[in-house]
Amino acid sequence: MTPTASIFPWQHSLWARLWSRVQADHLPHALLFSGAEGVGKRCFADALMLSLCCEQVGQKGEACRLCHGCRLFLAGVHPDCLRVEPEASGQAIRVDVIRALAEFATQTTLVGRWRLILIDPASAMNTHAANALLKILEEPPAHTVFILINSSDGILPATVISRCQRMLFPLPDEAQARAWLAEQCPHVDGTAALVAGGGAPLKARDWLNNGLLALQQDFYSDWVRVMRRQATVSDVAGKWSAKPLQEKLTLRMLLDWLFLWVRDLARVQAVEAGTESWMNFYLKLQQTYSHVLAVPQLNRQLVLEDLMLCWLH
Repeated sequence: MTPTASIFPWQHSLWARLWSRVQADHLPHALLFSGAEGVGKRCFADALMLSLCCEQVGQKGEACRLCHGCRLFLAGVHPDCLRVEPEASGQAIRVDVIRALAEFATQTTLVGRWRLILIDPASAMNTHAANALLKILEEPPAHTVFILINSSDGILPATVISRCQRMLFPLPDEAQARAWLAEQCPHVDGTAALVAGGGAPLKARDWLNNGLLALQQDFYSDWVRVMRRQATVSDVAGKWSAKPLQEKLTLRMLLDWLFLWVRDLARVQAVEAGTESWMNFYLKLQQTYSHVLAVPQLNRQLVLEDLMLCWLH
């Protein structure tokens, strides 16, 4: 993946605090960037790695983007930088990948001062992989910096978290998010996308650019059709488990949509079911979400069918 090094307006204070630690030579050996999806954690991590690779970095940490180190990083071929990601969306990061990372971390740098290792998302590591990383973090190699990226709901062992300096990436305030989104998508009203994205600007931008708002409304309509017995559970679950939609929408995204819908329906009391039935479905949705986080390879159609049957009863 090509690096997308950017510092967004709502991250300026975070950047200033972190770069002051770099200047004081107090950069932690392991950083954990935690926050909701769509607030720019990956872009911030790329910006940090770029600045640490830069041979002519400015006083405030601004990379020149022209030197040898910058050009290598921006091309995705810097020999002192390693990115660890799942091979495919929803798959786990295996222990053999982390063991190979351990060897990389102890090698002498080839170009710059730092060895930089990015793990995104860190919660994708299986138990064995997380344990292998913990051993490295307990005795970190000199001049090696680990950057772990984790969403707010991502599960990470407490032992790994304790070995990292955690940085929380909050959502920007609404006015700031609206202003940025208006610059990115000037010809559309981004209000609905921001609401659907939970206030996360990058997620809202992607929704506008990829037509996800229309898909979300279609998804809700199908659930209403099931509730009214106008469509079968198997047909609707099959539709949203078909390969074209699986490639565009993760199961976690569909569950996020359900959480938003449940919340909004509860606010306007637009459901006919009693309070107890409503809470039972919400609890079922929470349990399912936790299960999907722990076991990403669950059968998507069966998960959706199970939720719809709970919804009906």
